[in-house]
Amino acid sequence: MLPWAWAPGEVQAFLAAAGGEGHRRFFAALLLSLMGLRPAEVCGLRREDADLEAETSNVANARTLSGNRRGSG
Repeated sequence: MLPWAWAPGEVQAFLAAAGGEGHRRFFAALLLSLMGLRPAEVCGLRREDADLEAETSNVANARTLSGNRRGSG
């Protein structure tokens, strides 16, 4: 196992803390823990980025906060 990779028990604990399989953010937590995506990359994913038939995804966007502000003020 890679020294920076989570052990299976750590992944299970993280997913449980994220609300479990029924929670609306479960799949974001799953992507973070199993695919190695950064939080900003998970937030930037769109439906058209996933090709379910080819079982691939295209991580082309990232979303971040800037100064913790919402809207134009």
